Amino acid sequence: MGETYLSQVAPPEAEVVVDADILTVMELNENSQFVELQMELRTHWKDSRLSFVNLHIEENLNALTEDDKSRLWSPRLLFYNTEDKMTTISDDKAVGIIGKHGPYRIAGMDKLHNEHIFEGSENPVTMTRCDYSLASQFCD
Repeated sequence: MGETYLSQVAPPEAEVVVDADILTVMELNENSQFVELQMELRTHWKDSRLSFVNLHIEENLNALTEDDKSRLWSPRLLFYNTEDKMTTISDDKAVGIIGKHGPYRIAGMDKLHNEHIFEGSENPVTMTRCDYSLASQFCD
């Protein structure tokens, strides 16, 4: 990330995809219209301001470090109808990876080993967190 990258500012034309898997229904009460779930939440987006070096086909090898995650923009989701107005956070419990989906360009021709540069506009960032506990009243 360059010095001009602002992690507080969303990427231009950002499109965020959200996936959730319910792991456990911890409580379900129809009379009081209350549900408590344990879930895994994933957010995916592309950031044209970024570029990545030497991505691997096996995406788990493209994991973001804690430092990378702290300097990277990530979407913040608000669960409005939860008890505490829960929001998503990219913290040390979140796992971040870069998907290798787009083409690359070769850089470093003057070096012993060339680098493959992948543009952020083609290769998505995915943040996953597995331990969300969501308690919510049903909506009428």
